[in-house]
Amino acid sequence: MGKFNRPALLGSANFGVRQNDLALAITKLGSDWKSNRRSRSEFFNSKKEKYRHELAARSMAFNQKDRPAQGRRALR
Repeated sequence: MGKFNRPALLGSANFGVRQNDLALAITKLGSDWKSNRRSRSEFFNSKKEKYRHELAARSMAFNQKDRPAQGRRALR
């Protein structure tokens, strides 16, 4: 009964879940959350790689604003 007699465990002494089971569930939730975060950042990094050329073209166009237009932009 010692493992079950924890009043702090979700506010109930006879909750019926051993504390190490609850800790395992919590750590599994935490690891899932961490891996989810990691895959989310990997997703955004892949998006950055995909649009890197577009970002480079935009920044180059922004840097050439005060210079005479070159190439295709000179025809406009």
